[in-house]
Amino acid sequence: MTPEHFPDSLRKDYEWIVIQLTKREPQIDYQGRVQKGSVEVTLQHMRNSTGVKIAEKLLQLYYAIDRYVNPRGQPTTLTNKVTKNSLFDFDASGTKKSTS
Repeated sequence: MTPEHFPDSLRKDYEWIVIQLTKREPQIDYQGRVQKGSVEVTLQHMRNSTGVKIAEKLLQLYYAIDRYVNPRGQPTTLTNKVTKNSLFDFDASGTKKSTS
């Protein structure tokens, strides 16, 4: 996908996600072959807190796209299975937050 696939209102969010996921260069072997892609190398060096921010932005982008393509509010299959709050019930280490 490219930024042009997104409506203007969502393009900056998509571009931010791509920039965050491709900050590191790919690992190239002596023959010029890619051993690890840019995303893989970036993820290996990424802080958990940055990963959480990216995941949150991806989920926000998903819901924004859903509203854009489905303006009547009929939930998609994923929306039916995942509530907006369920993914945010965990902290960056994966520990469930207390609900009290």
